[in-house]
Amino acid sequence: MLTLFSDETIVAQPTKYVTLTTHRIWNERRGYSKTTHQSIMLEHITSCESIRAFYVLLLLLAIICAAAAVSVSSTNAGEYTLHFAVPSGLFFLLFLLIRKAKLIISSPSMKMKISLTGVKKDKVHEFVNTIEQTKHKRLESLKHPGTMGYL
Repeated sequence: MLTLFSDETIVAQPTKYVTLTTHRIWNERRGYSKTTHQSIMLEHITSCESIRAFYVLLLLLAIICAAAAVSVSSTNAGEYTLHFAVPSGLFFLLFLLIRKAKLIISSPSMKMKISLTGVKKDKVHEFVNTIEQTKHKRLESLKHPGTMGYL
């Protein structure tokens, strides 16, 4: 659990496992056999990388099987329609299930990999912008102590 510093406030929480504060970004990764907590101070962030991966081949196979099912159903061999319709549905379902979205935040000593599968692309970009704006304000406050320009 994240414990805030006395002068620290939460800026954003795009998921229940990721917290951006005025001082750092904090991530908790839970697995079957271990839980990992990572924290990077904002002034140490060197880059943010957004990755979206999906398997076009599965979508292509779903379309081909669907076209074959339509073609077979319009011929005399209509009893074979399910032989193509079921795999088409399965390929499409797999396409939807194994899509991945990640945000990688780098510092000189670590890479924080945040799973954002299910988060819309616009929200990911908005979160990256919030990280960059918060980092800028943090750096400005370190240059000029006593000025707090946080969100």
